[in-house]
Amino acid sequence: MRALTPTGVNIGNIREEGGLFVLSGTTTTNQLLSDFMRKAAVAPGARNLKLRMIEKTTGQYRYEISLKADCAAPGASGP
Repeated sequence: MRALTPTGVNIGNIREEGGLFVLSGTTTTNQLLSDFMRKAAVAPGARNLKLRMIEKTTGQYRYEISLKADCAAPGASGP
């Protein structure tokens, strides 16, 4: 995900929750988060990307995103 993350979007935590990966962090603008989500939505292996929460705090926004990700090793026959 780091390669997809624009400057101004910070991923502070990644956790697994019921078969989903949940990313939470901060961003300086809604537009940067939207750009990140568009890129992540078409990334190989990423599915069902959803914005769970966004809230404005002092000078930035906190967000939480969930997604399913296929984490198979290259050349593997299964996940």
